[in-house]
Amino acid sequence: MLNSRKKPAFEPGVALSLDWTHRFDERLAKPAAWNDFLVPSLETVAQMSEQNAAGRAIVAEGLCALPAAVALGVTFLTTRRVALAWRQVCPNRPAEIWSLNQKPETSGFTVQLRSGDTSANDLALLMSVASNVEPAFAASRPRLSPFRCIVTVTKPGQYPHEHDIKTPGEAVDIIQIVGQALREARDTFQPTDA
Repeated sequence: MLNSRKKPAFEPGVALSLDWTHRFDERLAKPAAWNDFLVPSLETVAQMSEQNAAGRAIVAEGLCALPAAVALGVTFLTTRRVALAWRQVCPNRPAEIWSLNQKPETSGFTVQLRSGDTSANDLALLMSVASNVEPAFAASRPRLSPFRCIVTVTKPGQYPHEHDIKTPGEAVDIIQIVGQALREARDTFQPTDA
């Protein structure tokens, strides 16, 4: 169980519960939380899982901010000896186990790479299934460091209804699209300090 938005209740059958609610303010982690607490705790969980549960699968779930879910996925990359899946709970549908082992299905999402400040080293990834993130990004941009490249992942249609991810295969397609776009951005807009 991984929760950053709502304190989890006790649930029988849950082997490990990570309560990060005190490390987050709404969707954002508090300053220094990632480096000091969150990433080290995930690494400890991954190492202990490898040592004590190698060959077994972990099914994660919870109510967490997207960066927390991404951090969990990055920590349990396929090079680990423990497979990770996510129990996806959606309104009006039964819960499903989603993993990268699913066959990709066309999601309709596409990618656009835009050149930014050639003296910068960072890139921005703009993506949301639930809403258009570009207005929020534009509003916060003056307070952010410059970006060498901006990667935008979008799908035509009205939010959120026409953007709902209905199957694990569609999620895998989006992951593959984003991964390929980030590799292309890295190769095309190489940072000056690389």
